[in-house]
Amino acid sequence: MIDGVPCATGLLSVGDASSCTNPSLGRGMTLGLMHVALARACVAEHLDDPTALALAFHERTEAELRPYHDATVATDRRRVRDMMSYRDGLTPQPTPEEHVADALMGSATSDQLATRSFGDIYSCNAVPSEVMARPGMLEHALGLAKNFTAQPLPGPDRSE
Repeated sequence: MIDGVPCATGLLSVGDASSCTNPSLGRGMTLGLMHVALARACVAEHLDDPTALALAFHERTEAELRPYHDATVATDRRRVRDMMSYRDGLTPQPTPEEHVADALMGSATSDQLATRSFGDIYSCNAVPSEVMARPGMLEHALGLAKNFTAQPLPGPDRSE
């Protein structure tokens, strides 16, 4: 798409051919299959109109899959920021939003709602904003964050 106009019709790029991220979250196959299903639906609806097909596929990709891509990129950027802090001998300082996410993830082994929410996010059933918009979820996550302190990972530190 260039300025809202398809630059090619008759070709739909899916999965990593369309957009790829760091594979550290292990969601490439899931997102690729979600993209194929989306392409199939668009083809079924717009097979006779290549321009409408390209536009519909682009719009649905942006609406349905882009949030997963953006969330993965945000995770990677945070990891890089944290690694640079560790490299410089500093302790990473999460943003308030990251602290809530850390508390949710850190509570997933002991809190049922955190377990389900964390599972929904990482299995691509919902993006973080959808999970946090569920009734009572934001309040629950904020409650977890009040008492949450990130623990260092087990194992040797950099000096060891």
